[in-house]
Amino acid sequence: MPTTLTVIGLVASAVGAGVSYVQQSRAADTQAQLALLNAQAQSQALDQQGKAASMQALINESLAAKERAAAEANARLLERQAEMGTRVTTENIRRSREEMARLMAAQRATAAANGVSDMTGSPLQILASTAEDEQRMADAARYEDENSRRSLFREAAFQRNAGVLAGINGLSAKMAGASARAQAAMGQSQTRLDLYASRASADALRTNATSNLLSSVGGLVTSGYQAYRNTPRSARRAIS
Repeated sequence: MPTTLTVIGLVASAVGAGVSYVQQSRAADTQAQLALLNAQAQSQALDQQGKAASMQALINESLAAKERAAAEANARLLERQAEMGTRVTTENIRRSREEMARLMAAQRATAAANGVSDMTGSPLQILASTAEDEQRMADAARYEDENSRRSLFREAAFQRNAGVLAGINGLSAKMAGASARAQAAMGQSQTRLDLYASRASADALRTNATSNLLSSVGGLVTSGYQAYRNTPRSARRAIS
């Protein structure tokens, strides 16, 4: 009876060792599979995030380049407008002076036709007043042109500053895109490291399961041998 119980105990221990090995092996396989699935999901998410951030950075960079080009074009247009205004003002003053010269010549001719040879007094005052009026109009035109010119050049400078700011924003967008790609790459690297660590842990579980199984088998063999040695010879013959 003790021998039978011993055999049953050894068989139960062997079954328990086998079940424990299977469970530990399955746990290791499950851990490795979950680690792989998690790594794939993280890798896909990081790849999508990196692509989305890179695409947004490219869009922002393109928009910034267009804004800078538009600002530069506006600045040049304003400067051309200022130069054109100055040329128009100069031409108007020239024409006004020519017209004034013709008017003064006509006044002298009229005075001469009326027998007025002395250009002092009232005739001279009329001519002087006419010249002063022409000079005031010329000065007013120059003043208005100067104010308009300064205003346009200030606006042109403002546009160029906006262009510089757009260029800075474009550079920032480019750096943001590079940073997003670098972060995605670092995330991918970390995901691979985590996967390697999980696989190493699963391998350790398998190794531990195998070691426990071998240890259990060794213990069962030793226990069986000891039980056999302790069994009386008559019982051995019966077993044999």
